[in-house]
Amino acid sequence: MLLAGLATGYAAYAAWSTIGLRWVEISIARKDIEGNVTDIGTAAFRGTESMAGTFAQAIVVVLGVAAVLWFFFGLQRGWTIAWFASPAIGIVAAILAVGGTILSVVLWFVWKDAVVANATRFGVTREELVEVLQDVERSPVVDLTRLAGPTRFGTMILLALAASCAAWWAYRKRTS
Repeated sequence: MLLAGLATGYAAYAAWSTIGLRWVEISIARKDIEGNVTDIGTAAFRGTESMAGTFAQAIVVVLGVAAVLWFFFGLQRGWTIAWFASPAIGIVAAILAVGGTILSVVLWFVWKDAVVANATRFGVTREELVEVLQDVERSPVVDLTRLAGPTRFGTMILLALAASCAAWWAYRKRTS
């Protein structure tokens, strides 16, 4: 439990530091009725600028608290681990974080609020960008490119998942 707590704590700290990195680069273009594509602009976004970053921060806090609890309960020989320190919570949190990370680099609408809030990065006003994104006849073309942030975050979350599985293995009841 001690090692699992240390590994998860390190992974949570390292994952937290990656949320501020650039996660995606979004390019927006518009198709006209004839099918010609006009480029609107391109901008890079950090994890902290979207709901993906907020979700990531919540998961990292859960993993950090779990790491502290596992370390504490690892020091206490003979104590039964309380339900709120169950390694299953860490496993579920890490799996949710991996899923959220994958979705954040595949689905562009995760970043829609950040894109609209930072419309000036694309060289247009908010109203113009909202109009482009909602225009059904001339559907917008949105290209999402993954940058370094989600890769580093995902790597640290996979470390936390492995440590959570090790904590579960150390926590389980053993039969003699």
